[in-house]
Amino acid sequence: MPKLNVDDVRLNYNPERPQERFKAAGLAGALVKDASDRLPSSVPWPAGKAPTPTPLPAAPAATDDLTKFKGYDAVVVTWTSAEAAALAALFTPGYLTSAWYEYRHNVATYVPLSTDYYKLQGPGHRVCDMGDAMVGQALQTHPNLKWFAIRNASDPQMPNPNHDIEAASKAAAKIYSKYGAFTTAASVIASWAVIDAIIN
Repeated sequence: MPKLNVDDVRLNYNPERPQERFKAAGLAGALVKDASDRLPSSVPWPAGKAPTPTPLPAAPAATDDLTKFKGYDAVVVTWTSAEAAALAALFTPGYLTSAWYEYRHNVATYVPLSTDYYKLQGPGHRVCDMGDAMVGQALQTHPNLKWFAIRNASDPQMPNPNHDIEAASKAAAKIYSKYGAFTTAASVIASWAVIDAIIN
């Protein structure tokens, strides 16, 4: 059985369509047969308040940058595949992440910056605990934009009485694969409540 990479699970495990490597590693969530048992179902939004998906007339090209996407009321940023799957299940029912567009502009120059694996790129650099702080810092150059950080409670806190962080991390990854999309649902609902309050 292949070794389970905990970081890979947290970032890349997709409950909509579990990847073969997670099935082969015996990840509990990936082995659940019915997609409805891996993703949250629609919620009873208040009348007239439900998010409505509106696909673009034409899919964006890989070379398109953000200037093509002007005129939108809100942007939601999330960090993991499981969170995106929960977002799609509740915000864009009928258009799960497999039907979403990928933003690929300059991705070839970005990817090498993700490869230092916790050495944190050397002394004197700027780091943050979570990506939310990076978004806030980047948006400071746009004083007319409102931004909010709604933290997700999808990662379980694990006891570690045996001081075996690897075993605790693996247990957390198994729980995340099975329940992460469902615990994310609360954050998705809160995000929509904030968006609705701002635009209406």
